[in-house]
Amino acid sequence: MISIFAIKIKKLLVLDIPYSGGQESNSNSLKKKIDLSFHHQLEQHFPDWNERMDYKKKQEKFYKLAMKRKKELKRLRVLDKKSYYTNEELDAMDYFQGTGFYAKQQDPKVKQNIFDTRQSFLLKMDDDKLRNEFLDSLNRKNIKTI
Repeated sequence: MISIFAIKIKKLLVLDIPYSGGQESNSNSLKKKIDLSFHHQLEQHFPDWNERMDYKKKQEKFYKLAMKRKKELKRLRVLDKKSYYTNEELDAMDYFQGTGFYAKQQDPKVKQNIFDTRQSFLLKMDDDKLRNEFLDSLNRKNIKTI
């Protein structure tokens, strides 16, 4: 998940998005204005591609297991260490928190890819150029399957 600090100004949202693996840093942040009503329309109606959704579903399974394990460790009052989790669970936590390998992949400056979460994907689709490139590639892919 991308860490976002937002200020709502009428119907525009000003986002301050840090790019240092989820850590705040003034030098590595981007301020971006997003039209809230347009972003809401994207959330509701914008198409996604199957490979990204399949990857997200796979990661969700491991993330849920990791959260169960985390809850159990908290119940047992055990110090939470990375060694208690499987590699897949650690990878899933990085995916949804936007850290590690995924910090760069989910960066709005990077072209959309399979490693985006739905929210990081939609933030990229607020950019006209990226949105049109994605729709063109989606149309080409759909034409090939027909």
